[in-house]
Amino acid sequence: MYLAYFVLPTACSGQTLGKRLMGIKVINAQGRAPGYGPAAMREVLGKILSALPLYLGYLVAVFHPEKRALHDLIGGTWVVVARSPAPVLSETPESPR
Repeated sequence: MYLAYFVLPTACSGQTLGKRLMGIKVINAQGRAPGYGPAAMREVLGKILSALPLYLGYLVAVFHPEKRALHDLIGGTWVVVARSPAPVLSETPESPR
């Protein structure tokens, strides 16, 4: 399941469902979806190392000049804005005027 949700969509389009909803995507140095090798490095090895110890690999982004976390550095990837986030649906639809 992990590979199907994280690695494959990241490799092919740079976006999981959650990234698509947030309006962000993962790209390589050429500005394209990273492909299978880099996506696997980022999503499997990189995320494991980012989580150990105490998720300090995510803290790397705070100090990195390009705001890249450890898993982005391992996978050779960047997270960029793809477009505006998906709109939040209101509970009651507006009536036509």
